[in-house]
Amino acid sequence: ALAGNVSFIYTADLSKHIDLSLIGHGTAIMDAGGVRLYPGVNMNLGISPGDESFIIRPEIGFNFDTATAGIGMEIKIAGTENTRTSLRKN
Repeated sequence: ALAGNVSFIYTADLSKHIDLSLIGHGTAIMDAGGVRLYPGVNMNLGISPGDESFIIRPEIGFNFDTATAGIGMEIKIAGTENTRTSLRKN
């Protein structure tokens, strides 16, 4: 079987400390039975202190027929950018 994924992410700053991301995504699986498509959508909030040394990201999503939820944490390492800083440049 072959599988492929595609994601589209839109992020908006709601304030200096909070951003909102909407993620549309899909997975296609091709095997002897044909091609099956599995669409999904997720939403997360990025919550950070003013210096953006870390970002906490609670997330909810719906993936085809399954609801998902989770929480992630992004930590800035010296000399690197976090995703929030990187997205602001584009």
